[in-house]
Amino acid sequence: HQFNFMHHQSMEVETHTRLQLISTEQKFYLMPIGSQSDEVLEIDKLNCELLLTGKSSIVSQLVGDKRNICVLLGIIRLLAGPYLVVGTNHREVGSIDGHRVFEMTGY
Repeated sequence: HQFNFMHHQSMEVETHTRLQLISTEQKFYLMPIGSQSDEVLEIDKLNCELLLTGKSSIVSQLVGDKRNICVLLGIIRLLAGPYLVVGTNHREVGSIDGHRVFEMTGY
């Protein structure tokens, strides 16, 4: 289970196994670690809208809670607001039809 960022010009998929999660008052941000990609996934905390943007240099300077993760499993809405369900560690356990398969080892 990996997070894929789509490159709109060529529609190529770049897979990232390490992401930085930044939580600010209004949004969550997910950006790849150690990648040439400038794309950032923004998740609005009010309406849970997802937006893929290209401003990782701005987002990396944001003030908020930061942590490294490897996968976004989902979003659940609770009375206090949305919560992200994430995996923090994984290991490769095999492949299916040429695609790598991972087991989550930390949440």
